[in-house]
Amino acid sequence: MLGSKPAGFWRICWKFISPFFLMAIIVFAFVNPQPLKYNEYVYPSWSEMLGWIYALSTVMFVPVVAIITFYRQTGPTCKQKLAQSITPANEHHFITDKGLVKRFEAKHWLHI
Repeated sequence: MLGSKPAGFWRICWKFISPFFLMAIIVFAFVNPQPLKYNEYVYPSWSEMLGWIYALSTVMFVPVVAIITFYRQTGPTCKQKLAQSITPANEHHFITDKGLVKRFEAKHWLHI
């Protein structure tokens, strides 16, 4: 995609830091809801809801597309469907022929 391997800083951010902070912000906002205020003005609830719709509209398609991709895969087991869902198409023959799934190994995810 970029034509070269990204620097270690970006790979660490994409794999660990960004997903952690994104999930932490969303979970914290749902666990500890507080009315939105600016100085003494309290925003109406419909405007807060509209803001949440805008915010979640950018994030909600990630799990939606993941579920659609999972169900479209061909395979007899959920494990094989998951393996094909998270593996590039040009490596699917490793899964179907040999049962080899590099993405199920910890060293794949921890490699930076």
